[in-house]
Amino acid sequence: MVDLPEVLPLAQKYLTKLNVQNVRYLPSDKVPNSGVYDLIISNAAFAECEKFVQQEYIDKILSKAKRGFIIYNSDVSSNAKYDSIQPYSREQILQILSKYHKPRVFRDCPADYNKPIIIVWDDTSKLKT
Repeated sequence: MVDLPEVLPLAQKYLTKLNVQNVRYLPSDKVPNSGVYDLIISNAAFAECEKFVQQEYIDKILSKAKRGFIIYNSDVSSNAKYDSIQPYSREQILQILSKYHKPRVFRDCPADYNKPIIIVWDDTSKLKT
């Protein structure tokens, strides 16, 4: 599990109480440059990071994840007037992820003002052939 150092102890407490095993807890700055990951899940957090932070996650984790589930709620054009943080646009993030995976996109809550999308991939079928 990769998250902010302040958040990891709370996550560890709950996952331990739920008896979730085989979890390694790492702050983002301690993630090794090499590795393969079974699954990444991001419920909007990745979409709310600056491009340089997103790129670090892409290089170290997303590009090496066999499966992924990302709720991407960022729309750069609508965020620009309210927020100084400028993440990759939806189109940019899909183009980047397409270099490593075959992402599929689903709409999430079409009535939401920010019209988030869900990005998923599963590369495990590649491993079986």
